[in-house]
Amino acid sequence: MTLTKFKPAKSILTDTFFSPGFEALFNDLMVDGGRRTGFETPKASVKEDDQKFQIDLVMAGMDKKDISLDVKDHELIVQGQKEETQDDKGTKFHLREFRTDKFKRSFFLPEVADVENIQAEFKNGILEIQVPKKEKAKPKVISIK
Repeated sequence: MTLTKFKPAKSILTDTFFSPGFEALFNDLMVDGGRRTGFETPKASVKEDDQKFQIDLVMAGMDKKDISLDVKDHELIVQGQKEETQDDKGTKFHLREFRTDKFKRSFFLPEVADVENIQAEFKNGILEIQVPKKEKAKPKVISIK
């Protein structure tokens, strides 16, 4: 009896008909919707407790002056642009895996979000956005007599 290593259908098709470079290109296009930008959409964590929602975005290499926050109709929009430095102009790169570019990321906030009191802090490459909940949305503890 001969044992053969299992290959999922995707690998069988790409190994048989397409080169590995084609598979990598296809995967890259699927990951970012076909847009080839120099700056990836920032990775996010969204969490909630009784008092607030918290959105953390990883923005390594950015300065807070490069980032803006806007709220419109309960949509929180985070956008930014990292400009090319004077040191980079006229420089010949042999490898450049990160570039300067724009990004925009939106979060739809629930009705219980108090959009008038959103706060943000940027430190160590992480943008931390605090979205408090409206008073009526917070749980009320009732004591029993």
